[in-house]
Amino acid sequence: MRNSKLIALIALAVLLAMPGCALVNSLVEYPTPTPKPRLALRPTFTPTVVPTATLEPTPAPTEPPAVTELAAAAPITATAAVEMPEQVAAATPEPPTATPEPPTATPEPPTPTPEPPTPTPTATPEPRPEVVVSNPRVNVRSGPDADAAVLGQVLQGERLEIVGRDADSLWWQICCFQGQTGWVASEVVAAEGPLESVALSADLPTATPSPQPAGAAAATPAAGDFPFALSEEITYPFNQDYLRVGVKVNDADDTPLSGYYLRIVNETTGQQWLSSPTGAGPWRGTAPSPDFADYRQANLITDTRGKSTLADNSFALWLVDGAGRPVSPTVRLTQDDDEFRWLYLVWTRQ
Repeated sequence: MRNSKLIALIALAVLLAMPGCALVNSLVEYPTPTPKPRLALRPTFTPTVVPTATLEPTPAPTEPPAVTELAAAAPITATAAVEMPEQVAAATPEPPTATPEPPTATPEPPTPTPEPPTPTPTATPEPRPEVVVSNPRVNVRSGPDADAAVLGQVLQGERLEIVGRDADSLWWQICCFQGQTGWVASEVVAAEGPLESVALSADLPTATPSPQPAGAAAATPAAGDFPFALSEEITYPFNQDYLRVGVKVNDADDTPLSGYYLRIVNETTGQQWLSSPTGAGPWRGTAPSPDFADYRQANLITDTRGKSTLADNSFALWLVDGAGRPVSPTVRLTQDDDEFRWLYLVWTRQ
């Protein structure tokens, strides 16, 4: 019962208090709530790539201040609302600048070193056969004979080209003297160069053999006693297809003997020739110098150049005196293979 009364009193007190609160609320002014500002959209930022030499450390991004902190720091006005994007943008750290990688250098191919040009070899002129005048004055004659007409004289030390020779190489045909060819004796000049290449001159007079009885020219001398004995017979390699013979005719004291001839008969064809006479000296060489293996002393050198070939022919040779009489035994040479050879003979008087 007592509780019921207590509850009723409380309810009455509440009812009496409600009008008073309403009256108080009507008399007190409350501020109008300010609307909360909206944040503007952040502008899109396109970073500009700036090449830098080195990559600097990127600062740690600073978090933008919370909106509540901005509101507590200063009252938000319309102007602040407009300026906020710039503040936010200024507070927002820029993204790190991308450092471009340095371009990879493309290696250039090495420049080839040019090779030095090959020097053009200077052609060495081939030596030519020539004579050097060794006497103070030497006659130039119209033919290979001491009785031939004198064309003029050349002085010691002069050089003249050899263009031909006689059968025994006792005379050299030279060019040119006063615009023409001439002849000089080998004993008054020094011959130099490849003398083996000197051909028999085409201007030589034809040798006239000593008259012989009919049929006697081709007949070889019969065996018997002769004033000259064959003391040496040897052959050397030759590169020409004709018979070449070097003859040394001497006495027991090795003195050269003159006035003897070499009779040559081609027994295959029947041809025959009589050489020029042997000389009294000095000795001639069968090669350009003693340095050659086939160098031999001789006082008669002759050949069948332009008259008969050597290949497939047989030859008989003997020595005769000025009357054509045989004075030596016969020597024979047959060319029956591919290797040509020249013949060297020594006849010594007994």
